Amino acid sequence: RLDKNKLTDRAINGNNKIFQRSKIEQDTQEINMFETIIIDRSWSMGERSDEKSPFSQSDKAAITRPKVLEHFKVEMSIVIFDDSVNEVMNFWEVFSERRTKIPSKLMREYTARSWWNSKEPITHVYHKMKERMRQLWGKSFGNISFIWDGDLYSWQQVPTLKAMIDDLKKQSMWVTAYYINKDEKKMPLIEYYFGTVADGNALYAKDTLDLSAKIIGNHKSKLSLLIKKYLKSS
Repeated sequence: RLDKNKLTDRAINGNNKIFQRSKIEQDTQEINMFETIIIDRSWSMGERSDEKSPFSQSDKAAITRPKVLEHFKVEMSIVIFDDSVNEVMNFWEVFSERRTKIPSKLMREYTARSWWNSKEPITHVYHKMKERMRQLWGKSFGNISFIWDGDLYSWQQVPTLKAMIDDLKKQSMWVTAYYINKDEKKMPLIEYYFGTVADGNALYAKDTLDLSAKIIGNHKSKLSLLIKKYLKSS
């Protein structure tokens, strides 16, 4: 509609932009990125005092990963599970803001540990990721980083959970399992839910630096594929 305040500017400077939009239009080239990191805190992950344990390494990842994504303005949520499922950080929260107290929440969640992981976080994250995709609309890239030692939901293979993971992958979202305890007995369960090392859906990391490198490298390669896809369709 006509912006009357700009009429004077047009008379003096010849500026013909005398109309203002009735709504904000989003840049069609922008890709909205968001990520959920899921961390197993059950006792099978080991002790924090053991620097080489999966628990100690995932603890560090829970702090470094949000900081990296915050720097690049990527929305993030953090979910921790064992025999309960707790969302420590929501998409609209900022890790470093004092009012959110996310680091303190993380420390409390890591302290309240259970021996078992009889609850599964996939159902919770599935609905949250789908809802966020609908809210952002347009070109979106959702990524789920699943950090664990290869034991999920008390060793159960549940077809409905696998179907949720497969559905997320079909919706321009990636789900990757990063496992730290390289136990061959747990490989069949990892591959059942997520896929193989060969297809990039299950990656082994030996420590925090390796874990961060694997997450960032995998994120970049998948995002580049998505950008190529959007360029072809535009």
